[in-house]
Amino acid sequence: MEPGHEVSMTVEDLIALYLQLREEKKRIEKVHKAELAPIGEAMEKIEGILAARAKEAGVKSFATSAGTAFRGHKSSASVADWEVLLNYVIENGAFELLHRAVSKEAVEVFLNEGKTVPGVNYTKIETIQIRKKGAKVDE
Repeated sequence: MEPGHEVSMTVEDLIALYLQLREEKKRIEKVHKAELAPIGEAMEKIEGILAARAKEAGVKSFATSAGTAFRGHKSSASVADWEVLLNYVIENGAFELLHRAVSKEAVEVFLNEGKTVPGVNYTKIETIQIRKKGAKVDE
């Protein structure tokens, strides 16, 4: 079964083709991931060497005819204790520390209990999902 004539295919053939394409996509992604791994590792090693050399030389960047390497920073922040953080946010009015997001799961619980959640837009879109015959829900 080849893609290109989907409109005239039976439902069974469409499902079979979809599953075949999904497996092929997974196979290709796995191959590419394996092929890219040593390249990513080599790039990380080079980044480490350049970072060490920049630090040793006391410079922020190297400009060469091949290109420029420069020192930068990556940062992250995660919550260690929600209760402590929320108390701090409320007591200090520091609401800018929080993202403006709502828990979809919590909203669904409220809605399923017949409650409304003011100020929240909720959308549920019907989709089609395809699974192999006999497959578990997670597959």
